[in-house]
Amino acid sequence: MEHPYQPLFDRLDDLGRRLDKAIEGSLNEHGLSKFEFVRIEEAAGILGVAIPTVRAYTAKKKLRHYKRGHYVYYKIGDLNEFIEKGRIEPKKAFS
Repeated sequence: MEHPYQPLFDRLDDLGRRLDKAIEGSLNEHGLSKFEFVRIEEAAGILGVAIPTVRAYTAKKKLRHYKRGHYVYYKIGDLNEFIEKGRIEPKKAFS
């Protein structure tokens, strides 16, 4: 005899699998969600610079950041956008 709640359990399992799949699709190369916020230590690691450099970018308003109380947060997507802005196009070869 099947448990009376078995159809509900099956639906919850299916929903969990779908949610896991959606989350996996939204991860960046660091394994973090594009929408996730990080603190300065993680931001420095993602950018490949020292913490004082991130502080300087923040103070000069070069790097988008968010404040909540005394804490400063950085969105992963904003950090990736900051990196992309520094892209240098290769020069064309001489003909």
